[in-house]
Amino acid sequence: SNFILANAQMSKGFPIVYCSDGFCELTGFSRTEVMQKSCACKFLYGPESSESIILSIDEALEERKEFKDEIMFYTKTAALFWCLLDIVPIKNEKGDVVLFLASFKDITDTKAKAIQEDKKEGKQKCER
Repeated sequence: SNFILANAQMSKGFPIVYCSDGFCELTGFSRTEVMQKSCACKFLYGPESSESIILSIDEALEERKEFKDEIMFYTKTAALFWCLLDIVPIKNEKGDVVLFLASFKDITDTKAKAIQEDKKEGKQKCER
């Protein structure tokens, strides 16, 4: 699966402490390029990434709350992909959030089909 783990106790950017092979394959970044970067994954943002979702991600991290939404990301080679991003805070036995687990599900194919369907329906509405 495609995921990263980040240190939630370092308030400066919540650095990534582990990333899965799947995450590296999905994004095109090597493990060494990803380690210690912020778990907000700003290195995956691009022109089509939603500003409001980016702000929601930052807010969820600051408040140490769960976050789940679809966002457009970019691979290292600038290829665009739709991603279902799920960030879960992990607590220790005292109830303190110590890690963030962020999972990345590539939903590009699903999104592309949905957009095609919307276009078809739009054309049919126009033809009526």
